[in-house]
Amino acid sequence: MKLTEIKIFSKSLVICTCFFALLLFSCESNEDVTQSKEDVERIIPSIVVKNVTMNSSETIDGKVTYSTIKDVSFSKSGKLEKGDMPLSVGTHFKFNELLVKLNIEEAFRELAQGKESFSNGLLSFEKQIEKKLPSELTKWKKFKEEVTPAKRLPQFPSIFSEAEKALIIENDIYILFSKLNNQESEIENYFYLAPFDGVITSVYVKHNSKVRKNQTVLKIAKDAVYNAEFIVSQETYQELKQCDDFDFLGINEDKIGFGKIKKAIQLDAKMKLICSFQKVKGKDIVNNQLIRISLPMSKTKGCYLPKEAILSKQVIVLKNGKKNKIAISIISEKDDLVFVTGLKDGMTVLLK
Repeated sequence: MKLTEIKIFSKSLVICTCFFALLLFSCESNEDVTQSKEDVERIIPSIVVKNVTMNSSETIDGKVTYSTIKDVSFSKSGKLEKGDMPLSVGTHFKFNELLVKLNIEEAFRELAQGKESFSNGLLSFEKQIEKKLPSELTKWKKFKEEVTPAKRLPQFPSIFSEAEKALIIENDIYILFSKLNNQESEIENYFYLAPFDGVITSVYVKHNSKVRKNQTVLKIAKDAVYNAEFIVSQETYQELKQCDDFDFLGINEDKIGFGKIKKAIQLDAKMKLICSFQKVKGKDIVNNQLIRISLPMSKTKGCYLPKEAILSKQVIVLKNGKKNKIAISIISEKDDLVFVTGLKDGMTVLLK
C-alpha cells in the first residue's frame, strides 16, 4: 500500500471512531434525560386535568330552631313559685297564662298595711270635706269604702274646685294614694304572664328556690314559629343569595317547608345562615329537627381534585419543568374531593 493511501485510511479510521463515540455519548445522555424525567414524575405526585360538566344538586344539612326565644326574669328578688302549669322543659302554654310567680306574702302584707293606714287618714279628711265642702262628701265616702286590702285601689275622685284641691294638697291625699298605687303596680311584677302561645325550652331555677333580681328563671319560645340554620362555605352562601327562596327537605327527602336567608354570620372561612321557615301544611316540625336544602347547581365545567392539591384557593401547575401557582374557584366539596373551575384540560397539577 502506498504511503498516501495509508494516510487517508488512517484519517478515515480516526473520523469513524470519533463519530461512533459521539453517537454512543448521545444515546447515553438521552437515556439519562428520559430516566431523569421518569424519576421526577415518579417522585412528585401529580394529576392531569380533565374537565367535566357538573349538572346536579348539592345537599346542605342544617336544623330547625325556634324563631322567638325570650328570657323570663323578675325585677324583684324572692322565692320562686310555679304558676298554672308544670315548671319543666317542653311544657306548652297559652297567651296570658300564669307561667311562674314570686312569693308575695311580704309585699302583700306591706300593701295591706299601707291601705289600712290610708283609709284611716281619709276619716280625718272626710270631716274637713263635710265641714267645708259638704256637696263632695258622698263621693269621698264611697272612695274610702273601696280602699280595702282585698281589692285593687279605686280610681281617684274627680276634682272640681280649687278649694277641694287645696284640701287634698294640705292632707297629702293624692301623694299617699300615688304611693299605694305604685306599691300595687309593683305587685304585678311578682307574676309572669305568658306573652304569647309557646313552650318552655329551659328551666334554670327550681320551685321554691331563691331568685335574684333580673336572674333568668326560664327560657320560652313562641310556639310553631321557626328558623332554619345552616353552616355553609362562602361559595355556597353566594349561590344561595341568588335564590328568592329555597325548599327545606326532611330526612326522607320530602319537602317540609321553604324560606330564605334572614341573616348571615361570619364564622372564620364558613358562614352561619339563619333562614326564615315557612312550614308546609300538614307537616309536623320540632325544635332541632334535622333538615336539608337541595341547592340547584348550574351547569358548570370544571374538574375534581383531591383536597391536598389546594391551598388558599390555589393549585401548583407544572409547565415546561417550572412550577406555577394558579387561582381556582371551589364549587363544591365532598369527602376528600373538591370540584373546581379555572384549570385547562391537560394541565399537570401537583399534589402536596
